[in-house]
Amino acid sequence: MKAQSSMEYLIIVGFTVFLAIGMLAIFNFYSRQVNDTVNLNQLDRLAKDIIDSSESMFYHGPPSKTTIKANMPAGVNSITIGPNEISFNVKSGSGPTDINYQSSVPLSGQISLTVGLKFIEIEAKEGLVWVNGT
Repeated sequence: MKAQSSMEYLIIVGFTVFLAIGMLAIFNFYSRQVNDTVNLNQLDRLAKDIIDSSESMFYHGPPSKTTIKANMPAGVNSITIGPNEISFNVKSGSGPTDINYQSSVPLSGQISLTVGLKFIEIEAKEGLVWVNGT
């Protein structure tokens, strides 16, 4: 009788542990997907803000200058600016991905890859827009 109750107890505990491990695996999978989505949305907002401000400064002409405040998400491997686009190489759950944003004006410059709040200066020069973010 004692052996039967001990076996039933072990079966219940084993089943509960199996369910808990399964739930943790599912939670981890979906939390990574949500994290990737948040990072890509932040990157999309950053790129659109830079392009919108660059086009505005270009059409205002030199020496027009503005500064935008934006958040750099985690997982950005590289940023390439120019001649008419901004390209990001981003690490995501599915591997490295290249994301390009087109601009109707010529761009040049550089943005550092440090994660967090950035102040990005956008200045109209002769024939192009200079983008500088530290």
